[in-house]
Amino acid sequence: MNVYAYSRDKFTDYIMSYGVDPTQYYISIISSGGPKGIPVINGQHDNVLTIAFDDVLESGKQWGNDIKAFYPAVAITEEQAQKLHDFIEAIPLNSNVHVHCVYGQSRTGAVAKYLQEYRDATVHNITLEKYNDRVFRLLKHTARPR
Repeated sequence: MNVYAYSRDKFTDYIMSYGVDPTQYYISIISSGGPKGIPVINGQHDNVLTIAFDDVLESGKQWGNDIKAFYPAVAITEEQAQKLHDFIEAIPLNSNVHVHCVYGQSRTGAVAKYLQEYRDATVHNITLEKYNDRVFRLLKHTARPR
């Protein structure tokens, strides 16, 4: 399995250039509100998961001055982690997986790290030094022993 990490802008460019390939998989992590909460991929696709949560460890955490006027921050829930985990588990091992969040670092990094550790994925386009610990912990919690 190969995992490719993107920022929202680079992922949007990728989709605009190549479209949604039915032989590849896409995890689109959008914000829970504001302009970055608009889905990148429209329509229903079995190989696409769009999920909305913010890059915070707990809901309601204060945003910076430029964002908090839009909406309160929403952390990933256990139900969302289970949905994300179930989508990941259904991906065949020889697949390409494209993952993005707004900056392509923290939430994307958590998903990429999980794929690397639990699905033996090779990760491209990102270092896994910083990632959203809540996302990673919840994904690990939902994992079934192999």
